[in-house]
Amino acid sequence: MSNEIALMREIAKLQDQIDALRTIEVGGVWQSYTPVWTAATTNPSIGNGTLSGRYCLIGKTVLAAIYVLFGSTTSAGTGAYSFTYPINPDNLNYVVGNWLVRDIGGSPYVGNVYASSSTFALYYNNSYVTNGSPFGFAQSDFMRINLFYEIA
Repeated sequence: MSNEIALMREIAKLQDQIDALRTIEVGGVWQSYTPVWTAATTNPSIGNGTLSGRYCLIGKTVLAAIYVLFGSTTSAGTGAYSFTYPINPDNLNYVVGNWLVRDIGGSPYVGNVYASSSTFALYYNNSYVTNGSPFGFAQSDFMRINLFYEIA
């Protein structure tokens, strides 16, 4: 009986190694993370909205996505918005990102990200995205953000 248990443990270890090799071979696995959402003057609060993030690490390359859905009790805060990375980038010059925000009663807006050491901001039309720009955020409005960068 003890030989069977030892054999089962060895098989489990080998399976873990096989799974690890498959991850390297195929690429990373998407993992969840909770981004921290801040603003320059007063921080927003997600309330009953949704704030979620996920990322995939392939070698030393990070692919990340963030989704924000404003709920009826979401507070938009005041000032330029910024978000944390799942893993801090190695070189800010090579952080690439884009975003889409949607005013549920109006048009979608798109722009790029502006990287700093531990956070990144949303940049639009020579300015930053804030609680009032490109529009005043309200219930059912949303943001989708995508990032691509290297880590050390």
